[in-house]
Amino acid sequence: MSVLHAPGRPEVNRRLFWFPTITISLLLMLSVRLWFLQVHSAEVLVETSQSIGRTSVKKLAPRGAIMDRNGKLLAGVRPKYVATLEPGVVKKNPEVVGQLAAILEMDPADIEAEVKENLWRPGLPVAIKSSLTVRQAAKIAEEIQVPGVDIEEKPMRYYFDTKSYTHILGYVATPSKKDVDRLLGLKLEPAEFVGKQGVERSYEKLLMGAPGREMLEGRGKQRVESREEPIPGSQVNLSIDDSLQRYAQEIFRQRNFKGAAVALDPRSGEILCMISSPTYDTQVYDGGLTFKEKAALDAIPNSPQFNRAISTAVAPGSTFKILTSIAAYRAGKLGQRTGVTCNGGYSQGRGRPIKCMGTHGYITFNQAMSRSCNTFFCTMGVRTGSKAFMQAALDCGLGTRTGVELPGETKGLVPTEKWLKDRKKPLDFSIGDLANCALGQGYIATSPLQMANLAALVANNGINYKPHMITSFVDPATNKTERIVPEIAHKVEGDRWFWDMLKGGLTSVIESGTAKSAYIPGMRWAGKTGSAEDSNKGRLTDGWFVGFAPRENPRIAICVYGENVGHGGDVMAPIARQIVSHYFDVSLASKKLTSASAKPSAVKPVTSRRSARSRRAR
Repeated sequence: MSVLHAPGRPEVNRRLFWFPTITISLLLMLSVRLWFLQVHSAEVLVETSQSIGRTSVKKLAPRGAIMDRNGKLLAGVRPKYVATLEPGVVKKNPEVVGQLAAILEMDPADIEAEVKENLWRPGLPVAIKSSLTVRQAAKIAEEIQVPGVDIEEKPMRYYFDTKSYTHILGYVATPSKKDVDRLLGLKLEPAEFVGKQGVERSYEKLLMGAPGREMLEGRGKQRVESREEPIPGSQVNLSIDDSLQRYAQEIFRQRNFKGAAVALDPRSGEILCMISSPTYDTQVYDGGLTFKEKAALDAIPNSPQFNRAISTAVAPGSTFKILTSIAAYRAGKLGQRTGVTCNGGYSQGRGRPIKCMGTHGYITFNQAMSRSCNTFFCTMGVRTGSKAFMQAALDCGLGTRTGVELPGETKGLVPTEKWLKDRKKPLDFSIGDLANCALGQGYIATSPLQMANLAALVANNGINYKPHMITSFVDPATNKTERIVPEIAHKVEGDRWFWDMLKGGLTSVIESGTAKSAYIPGMRWAGKTGSAEDSNKGRLTDGWFVGFAPRENPRIAICVYGENVGHGGDVMAPIARQIVSHYFDVSLASKKLTSASAKPSAVKPVTSRRSARSRRAR
């Protein structure tokens, strides 16, 4: 009998069950962890990662010093506390704005506006305020324990005189996007603070130096692993005479005049002083200027930020008769014996005659210049012809920028044939227009700097130099000095007798003519007054004076200009006398400015009339 056995069920291996179970569980746990790290905790981890490891921090380089011609410090650096705030901090910790505002005594809206203005600089801190007191710096460090709010001692710019050099030096502040784009265009790496105007802006590359770097390592309280020291900017030496600059600025300030004064050395083109009035105190930018404060400054009538010495383009009045003389000589219309009969005005053949300051009868060049005879110079201008007249103006450097190292210079205006044709509405140019131009009126417009350089051209018998105020640079690393070589700008050929005749006429203006108020005992010098009438009836004329001293071997050429102050001979010639006397340290009967002479009421009022094409000049 056989026994049948049924097949048995195989026993399952438990290890084959646990292996996939454990594997799947681990994968699930890993996925959850990855989600937690990448999604839930991403923001926290990014912040943490930024505080771990090595970080490179730029260190501001000290700006180069700026000195006057005698080695006097005009702009230097000193350590100041600066409060900075990273834009991202405001979004996460909005209460920080209020805390900072309370400590810094600022409007929270101004801090928010500053941060908003700098959102285009992601990851970079914004300088909220500089020049903090020790108490403010300590309080921020103690009370605001938020990463991204920092207090740092930085080498900050300061100025010896914050009012007399406003338009020359400019100021330093945090860069705007426009500043950064400009610097990047010059292949410069923008710093935390950059030059905004004047020499500070024009010579940014030399003054800013090279930033240093610190390599920080660690988490939380970082430690310095390595340091590259910043390289200071180059020292810039100016041709400006500090004593003369501040003296000239004070004269205009006491008289409350709007205008400018420029003095330069005709032998080199070095600018000895350049003032614009009114001025303003650059100290308003120290510590940071809020948007409201800057808007208020910009809204001031006749803005003090406007540099009248180089940016003004207005009629120069009878000072332009110097150019008319040169043009007529070059055209063969003015000789040693040239004379004109003056019957009290110049008749254009039609319309109202251009009036003269008197009825001079037959008058020669020397007398005409001394008395500022309009009839003589209108005649010379018309005889010269418009084409030759305008070419002479261009050859003497008018109608174009001088190239001085400051932003905002005007070209002025010389109405050439091309300028007349290029107008949207072409202009006719009549004999009357040419006669007006010969008197420095009509379409002619110049700046005080251009007129000072015209005076320098006469002083040098037909040669003038490119006006400049930088004489040399000193490399901070090698202490090597690089000097600026004077550059001839214009050369006008002329016989010696002509230049002697022109200088003689300008000397007689001071000794017996319209500028007797510019006379300096013991010194012979040359000059010319000018008065350009304003288009607004009832207002005083613009006053001008240009000249050079002494007559032989001139060392200074000058132009002073006052807006709506009266005749140049009454108002501006005495100012020129004071400035030139101060430069040569000549004793005057009353060198000290008195409150009586400083009052605008001391200016003799002048009424003026003019038609659209007939203007009176003196």
